[in-house]
Amino acid sequence: MSEVKEVQSAIAGYIGKVLRESFGKGPISVHTTWAPPYFCVHIRDFLVPMEQILIQKNEGRKVEELREMLMGVLYADIKAELEAVTGEEILDIYTNWNLHHRSGVIFGTIDTPLEQESGTAYKWQEEVNSVVKKAGENKEGLSAVVDTKPLNHRVVLIERTSVLTPVERQLIEEGHAGEIEAAKTTLVKSIIEETNLLALMPREVIDPFIIWDLDKDINYLIFICSSKESEAK
Repeated sequence: MSEVKEVQSAIAGYIGKVLRESFGKGPISVHTTWAPPYFCVHIRDFLVPMEQILIQKNEGRKVEELREMLMGVLYADIKAELEAVTGEEILDIYTNWNLHHRSGVIFGTIDTPLEQESGTAYKWQEEVNSVVKKAGENKEGLSAVVDTKPLNHRVVLIERTSVLTPVERQLIEEGHAGEIEAAKTTLVKSIIEETNLLALMPREVIDPFIIWDLDKDINYLIFICSSKESEAK
């Protein structure tokens, strides 16, 4: 398949089928963005009855752990299917869930060069980079490299590299990766909530996600936006 829409439709159909077969209930909506060297699958209205009970009992972390375990088993099959559909090599696959919104993303990187962008970044992209970089310096005590990339009109990716301090790297080597990720996720959520980051986006953000690859020293922020366009940035 060479047409992007066909690829996106095939991936969405496959992901919906896999989730339904693996969890016993599939999502209501699956929307794929194929934008090499990245892809993003946004999953909506996905929560099985047992998970709902656990969340009502404030056991959301258990739901995330169970999903992480199951998705870890599925990654190899998902990778193989996406490579068969697209003819491209999938490098990494990540997931992140927003249980209160009953949503999630499957996000990944593709082994293909980044297409050369024409012209310069829009003003809002430069402003987002500046806000995120400055907030990271203030809250995390580091100067990460920040790059904001719209994958399409509804998905904005912020890629941060060099996001670990020497102390954090040492703690990760000592087996504290989970604690480091949880603490840094809380800090990033505060950046989203306490700055004007969301107001700078070209469209209203309806679903934000935070993904870490501590081994590669990378943090991905994914913002799913409304279909309604905001004022021009």
